[in-house]
Amino acid sequence: WMIWFPVLQMFPLLRAAKMSAWWFVVFLIPLVGVVAHIVWCVKIAEACRKSRLVAVLLILPVTNLVAFLYLALSKPENQPAEKDTPPPRSSMVLGEA
Repeated sequence: WMIWFPVLQMFPLLRAAKMSAWWFVVFLIPLVGVVAHIVWCVKIAEACRKSRLVAVLLILPVTNLVAFLYLALSKPENQPAEKDTPPPRSSMVLGEA
């Protein structure tokens, strides 16, 4: 629900980039906020397992809309393959405590 409020939408975006919520305060500082935005762009690209080119596209004013759509609609690159191993069996026998 926070994503629909302009100021509060930063918290889910920071969580998606695996950054602390305290970065929100850094975004409010005028010149430091630009550096924080660049750091966030790099971290969100890393969290989605995308290249640094996506981070650059997120930084640029016109291409950031396309980059957001790309991140939203694509699967992570180099995703680990799911193993077809069955779940571990319990070694506990009925009646034992």
